[in-house]
Amino acid sequence: MLKSQPCEGLFFDEELVALAAAPYIGGGVAEVGWVRTIEPFRRRGFGRAVAASLLHRLSGLGITHAVLLVAANNTSAQGMYGDLGFSKQETLVRLSGWRRQNSQ
Repeated sequence: MLKSQPCEGLFFDEELVALAAAPYIGGGVAEVGWVRTIEPFRRRGFGRAVAASLLHRLSGLGITHAVLLVAANNTSAQGMYGDLGFSKQETLVRLSGWRRQNSQ
């Protein structure tokens, strides 16, 4: 059974231009993810608006903590999240190039 998760979107002329969602929630903690703004609408505060709205909504659901992952080189997103109350906890290293091996 599919379960709906909190998300916030911002539309312009019926087009979704910014989105923030909390795909995983449990134990009073939410993972904030999928914070996206399409290219022509970036740097206008829309990502911040949907992320802030999502955090407000999560608070109303009894969520007391939120976590997220952001790329180390995405300094504009890091600044936005800092303004929303997030702080750096740890740095993760991502290795790319993994592919599932054929099981023959």
